[in-house]
Amino acid sequence: METIPLSALQHYAFCPRQCALIHNEQLWAANLLTVQGDLLHERVDAGEPETRKGIHYERSVHVYSLALGIGGILDLLEIETASGIMRPVEYKRGRPKKDNWDKIQLCAQAFCLEEMRNTTITEGALWYGQTRHREIVPFDAALRTETQTIIAEVRELLESGRTPPAHYAKHCKSCSLIDLCQPQLLSKDRSAIYIANPRSRGFMKSVGKEKALYIARRMHPDFVFNMAQLEGNPYTFPEVQTTLSGITVGGHKISDQTQILNIAAGWSEVIRQAATNTFVVNKENFIHINTLIAKDEALAVGDFRDGQVGISGTDYRPPRAGTELENAFLQLLQHYQQTPDIAIKAFGVFLDTARAQFFYDGNKRTGQLMMNGILLSAGYAPMVIFADTQLEYNHKMLPFYQSGNKDEMIAFLQRQYERVLNKFQD
Repeated sequence: METIPLSALQHYAFCPRQCALIHNEQLWAANLLTVQGDLLHERVDAGEPETRKGIHYERSVHVYSLALGIGGILDLLEIETASGIMRPVEYKRGRPKKDNWDKIQLCAQAFCLEEMRNTTITEGALWYGQTRHREIVPFDAALRTETQTIIAEVRELLESGRTPPAHYAKHCKSCSLIDLCQPQLLSKDRSAIYIANPRSRGFMKSVGKEKALYIARRMHPDFVFNMAQLEGNPYTFPEVQTTLSGITVGGHKISDQTQILNIAAGWSEVIRQAATNTFVVNKENFIHINTLIAKDEALAVGDFRDGQVGISGTDYRPPRAGTELENAFLQLLQHYQQTPDIAIKAFGVFLDTARAQFFYDGNKRTGQLMMNGILLSAGYAPMVIFADTQLEYNHKMLPFYQSGNKDEMIAFLQRQYERVLNKFQD
């Protein structure tokens, strides 16, 4: 049985999502509050054991319970020399709380001491740096039961590997992970359920970078053909293969051929960047990829659009050119940087690009290429939106444009990815 850190119990009682982000996702961020807390514990933990006025003090005591599978470090253990009565003391930076977050951690420490030293501990204490006040905590039946319940729930959470969805509450403001968690944003974006659902993440197993690049190169014609088909390009798959071999196919408009060659150039560039570890998600690379993909096709290339555009079939209006559009891109970057799951990270970049319409043309194509750059760079197989799913794709994109809800599109993209994997089963 894996040992649960005592701190995880306090994290879970405060917020199950925070607990999962720290202990499942291995995310952490310091803020003023955590720094102050660290400094406080440094002062508390320093020093040798001592006895004063009939009380023996032991600092930084390692405690554990084999029966419960929990363990950690106790700030201070007080032992009355006359009676042998023990009292765990936990130091906290802030002030006493209405909820039992801190009390649960303290009670778990008592469980450990009771098992280790074969005794019964009736109370502990919490010392708060902000009020410089000690609060006595009785370990009554209710607190003991609540603590045991939390231990069981934390064990289930850690063993599952899941991360609960975000729910914004007042106490989120004091959480050091608020910028990584994005509770206000993700509470509104239900695609967060895919981050929380291990089944959704399980299909995105890395195939290794070497194999991922091999698949990408093998599927180069497939990618070009399917992307062109989604744009209404009349080239057949054999004609795409012929064009990519350097032979001109008659009977088509020059613009159709140009589109095929542009897609091929963009795809080749993404593979090159992934292979040389130079792929980045920034404005410069977005513009670079779009310039390749929309050359001789868009109204203007080389920067974000400077005018307004619309999306056919919906009354949704993309962000206005200028500050509004730049802010939309900054939000995309924020989603990308703060999303731990590779699938959601990659799919989100594609969908956000399509909806924001950063460029006059080639937005979905640019988004697809950037999505694949993320996947390939992380050692995941490329993702192709197959042309035979075009009707379903269009049916799901229109409501996504309107609402911004990514659920249905993410599920759709998952199925496309699985088709690619099935083509290259070991």
